[in-house]
Amino acid sequence: MRRSRVAVVSCSVLLACVLPTIASAHEPIQGASRQYSSSDPVLEWHFYNPNYSSWLADPIRHSLDEGVADGDAWWDNSDLNNSDVQNFLMTTGGSGTIKYTASSTSPCSGSSIWLMCADNDINNDGNKSDWFIYVRSLSGAPLSGYKWHDEGYATASYTTFDVARNVLHEGIHITMGVGNHDPQLAIHTLMTAASPDDADDDWAVKHVQECDQARMQMIFGLLSSSGGIAQCFDDPSLAMESNGLATVASLTSPTSGCLGGYMPFSGRIRTGTHSEYGQMSTIGLGGRTMTVKRNGTTSMTAITDSGGYFSGYVYASAGGTFSFTASFAGLGPNALSPDTSAADSVTVLPPC
Repeated sequence: MRRSRVAVVSCSVLLACVLPTIASAHEPIQGASRQYSSSDPVLEWHFYNPNYSSWLADPIRHSLDEGVADGDAWWDNSDLNNSDVQNFLMTTGGSGTIKYTASSTSPCSGSSIWLMCADNDINNDGNKSDWFIYVRSLSGAPLSGYKWHDEGYATASYTTFDVARNVLHEGIHITMGVGNHDPQLAIHTLMTAASPDDADDDWAVKHVQECDQARMQMIFGLLSSSGGIAQCFDDPSLAMESNGLATVASLTSPTSGCLGGYMPFSGRIRTGTHSEYGQMSTIGLGGRTMTVKRNGTTSMTAITDSGGYFSGYVYASAGGTFSFTASFAGLGPNALSPDTSAADSVTVLPPC
């Protein structure tokens, strides 16, 4: 029989651990901030002991080492993490350290109920290159009824945890601090206060979750303006709309054109201007489809460039005065809201 479950905490030295509550709407990670001044330094690290067993070393390297050919698909993947957050690289002389320890109490907080913890300034000297991630040996320092799944304890006799999922959690602590754990469920974030176990949804997820990506985008900006937008932007307390970040569509139109000729149109789609959006405020959205309509009927579609700009021509097939708008359909759910520009009046004159 499975032993009774308790909240086993994966916790950073930067915070007091709290039990999660269910959020009423998606909320990006709370209390996070840029921990390194450069926009994208590579955080180099090494194992405290280079001879750790493969069951431990392999999932960590696949999570935190961009040098692994088939690993690290999560920190710099434009589909799963389209942000300019720091990346990790294992090197012999890396200043960061990952240590497997038989300590029964957390080296970060002193708690006896812990799995992993992170300290991004081990000497408390302001130099955050000397960060540590500690991994508890559940064989050397047992926690009754709990084991690392990777170590081979995939049986009903134990509640097990995934190494990769937990080290990704600690990697976010290293890059962003995260002063409070995210109150949402593990299906939305890696930053739950209590680590999910093998009976929970997404207990072994091996990539950044939607609300982790949202906070990374707000703090570090986008890796690519045409890449994915996190589907976690619907928190009204952060000036977000129910279906995503506010967007602003604009259209520049000619005042008139000649029947039988082509009229030039241009415009842009960008995010709304809000201080709460952080780096996601007032940015052009590349690779998005814009639709120009004449009296409500589509006349032209165009794809925006990296700055969010588009241009094209509409054939003047009939005379008269027409109303033109440019619209963006949005990207959802909870990513980018739709928007339509103000209407421009354009008169089509007799053939010139």
